[in-house]
Amino acid sequence: MKRFLTYCASFLLLLIGVNIVVTAVILKLYYSPYEALTFNTQSIHTLILSDSHGLALEDNLNNAGIGNFSASSESYFDMLRKLRFAIKHCPNLQRIILTADDHTLSSYRESANNKDRSLYFIDDYENDPLINNWYQGLKEKQITKYIGLVNPKGRDVFKAYIKGIFHEKKASKKVNWKENDRKEIESKTRAIKQFPDKASSLRLKDALKQIISLAHSKNIKIIGIKYPLASQYIKDTKDHSYEADRIFIDSNIEILNFKYLYENQDALFKNQDHLNKEGGKLFSEVLLKKLQ
Repeated sequence: MKRFLTYCASFLLLLIGVNIVVTAVILKLYYSPYEALTFNTQSIHTLILSDSHGLALEDNLNNAGIGNFSASSESYFDMLRKLRFAIKHCPNLQRIILTADDHTLSSYRESANNKDRSLYFIDDYENDPLINNWYQGLKEKQITKYIGLVNPKGRDVFKAYIKGIFHEKKASKKVNWKENDRKEIESKTRAIKQFPDKASSLRLKDALKQIISLAHSKNIKIIGIKYPLASQYIKDTKDHSYEADRIFIDSNIEILNFKYLYENQDALFKNQDHLNKEGGKLFSEVLLKKLQ
């Protein structure tokens, strides 16, 4: 019996040690970059809420009092949480620039989002679109985050990290979209992923309406935005839209449509629907002039 207890204790210690290592990697690579703010909450008056399309703007507009709160895979669920956070922590917030892109109400975005990470920005679960009760909130915000072995997304991050250690990275020549010889294939694949069906997500529609309602209740102005797309992607999506912009229009919200801004300038894109660093810098200047 004593030997059995010794084995159990040893296994438990080993399991705890492994979890500490796995969790440390997950926190550093998966959670910390998402949670980090690139703007001063006390000085910004405008906030950009977007998915990865807004990332190209980087922190180029900070000096103008415009903070970029964009993140890859961001959904209206996550943006609603971030808006609630901003209302509490950004005393001078007067305006948000909210994505109104054609894909934002897609069913794929309902299932692929940052709901496990954007929990960081909420301190209560009242009226949250994804949390049913305090126990579920506690479980997802603390237990899943800090016990890496039970975190599905975290395990994928850790596996990729380990794979990167033991597999020599091949030197790759960085090319922009203009130089990409697989444009048609990659663009069509992306279009199918972002527009998998005809119906839009009812839950995302509701989250978007909550964002608009909350902003209006706090006298925060909303400006919609459609980000630039490359010509091949515009062709492949065939102007298919889940009509998030219709909700903006019905709420009398102005939309800045930059979808065709760089339609024939592929050198400014890193892929079919994301600007590269140069494109992001130029677009930052265009957006700032438009806002002013």
